[in-house]
Amino acid sequence: MKKLYVQIEEKKSGVKVTAWEQEFLYQESCRHVYLTKSVYRNGKKSTVPAFAKVTGQEVPDILRANVYFWRPGTNAAWRRSNEEKRNAELADFMRDNREEAEKELNKRFSNYLLPGEKIKVDSLGAYLSYRGHDYHFDGIINKNAIEKVREAIKQRRLSDIKLYREQKTAKEQFKNLLPKTFVTVKDSIDAGNCPVGTMNFYNSLDLVKKGFHLRALRADALLKIRNDEYAHRAVRTAMQRVQ
Repeated sequence: MKKLYVQIEEKKSGVKVTAWEQEFLYQESCRHVYLTKSVYRNGKKSTVPAFAKVTGQEVPDILRANVYFWRPGTNAAWRRSNEEKRNAELADFMRDNREEAEKELNKRFSNYLLPGEKIKVDSLGAYLSYRGHDYHFDGIINKNAIEKVREAIKQRRLSDIKLYREQKTAKEQFKNLLPKTFVTVKDSIDAGNCPVGTMNFYNSLDLVKKGFHLRALRADALLKIRNDEYAHRAVRTAMQRVQ
């Protein structure tokens, strides 16, 4: 089972959020249970005792050893009953409180959050989420931290919009240049395609098979015959040559 425990601490400068991620895997034999323990604190490896100290809890017996004996019983029902008892020992120790922690954080900082913004928590800690963009806080959460993260998300969104527009423009330019661009064998080789593969494709063209010598092939016609990375590479090289 895998759970996330969120620790919220009051500091003079704001709120510190620590995420403890725990995963315990069982492998059962006839008389033993082999237990694999995995505990992480804000994405970095930690230990069960460290988590127990922070939460003020006793470490359950089942977590004190890698091989734990439980009387397995003589039938499946008895074995499952014993398993349920041991899992009950972990119920409070492994409490997943992410949902209530996120609710508490959003309530505390509601005056500083803009419409659409939410504070969420994952295994790396707390982060601000806005329109599909997530940005983790670096340590303390306060008004300044929220404004700093909000600005980082804003710059990222602006960068994404700029990139999208550039890509859209490039696609339109590429599409418009296709009928005006003629691709040669040299363009293909200059683009990094191997001469053997290039000539094999050239010789497979219907007109070449009929004895015609083609000095070049229009780009849009070429892509109708072969539309892969090799053809696109040759087309881009031809476009650069004529620009």
